Amino acid sequence: FPYTTLFRSEFDQKTKQFRSTQAVSVKLWDSQGKEVATLPALPSWLGLFPIAFRSQGDLLAIGGGRLSIWDSRRNTLSGQDSFRGPQPIDGVYATSFTPLGDYVLSGEMGGHLSVWTLDGHLVTSVNADDADVTAIATTRGPKGESIVVTGGSVGDIRLWTLEGQKLSPAYPQMAFQGTNAVNCVAIRVKNGKMVVAAGDAGGVLSLK
Repeated sequence: FPYTTLFRSEFDQKTKQFRSTQAVSVKLWDSQGKEVATLPALPSWLGLFPIAFRSQGDLLAIGGGRLSIWDSRRNTLSGQDSFRGPQPIDGVYATSFTPLGDYVLSGEMGGHLSVWTLDGHLVTSVNADDADVTAIATTRGPKGESIVVTGGSVGDIRLWTLEGQKLSPAYPQMAFQGTNAVNCVAIRVKNGKMVVAAGDAGGVLSLK
C-alpha cells in the first residue's frame, strides 16, 4: 500500500476487497494490496467519515457531515437532500447496516442513534448516549430481531433491539461504563449468549 493517512478501513467478505477513506476520497483495494478503484469525488459537505459495508457487498454507508450511501452497482452516491430528519445532523461518527441489510444506522454527534431506509427516509431515532455515539455494530438475535450495540465518546456501551421499526433498549441498558471513548465495537450471539467486544474501553462482555 502506498503511504497515506487513512481515517477508516473496511474489508468486504463477499468481494474480498478493502475500502479505505482518506481526507478527500474513498479507495478500493484487493486482498493483495492492489488499488482497484477510487469512488467519484465526494462532496465537501461529507467531511471526514466512517464507512460500513452492507453484507451483500453492494452498498457502502459513508458518514461525516451527514450520512450518504454509495451504490457500487450504479456507481452513484446519494444526494445531499437524502438522509434528512426533522433535526439537522451535525456529524455522523459511526455507521452500520442491519444484519439483513434492509436499514442503515447512524451514530451521531449529540448522542443520537438513527435508523434509516436505504433511500434516505428516517425510520426512528433515540437518544443513545449522553455525549456522542462513536461506534455501532449489529447482529441477528435468537428471535430474528436485530441487536445493536453502541459505544460512546465518554466510554458507555449500550445494547438495543430493533424489531420492525421500533428501537428499544435491551437489558441491561448500560452494559459497560468506562472512561475512554469507544471507537469500535463488535457483537455476536451464539448458544443463547451475547458477546460484546469494545475497543478503547478494553472489555469483552459475555451476556445471557
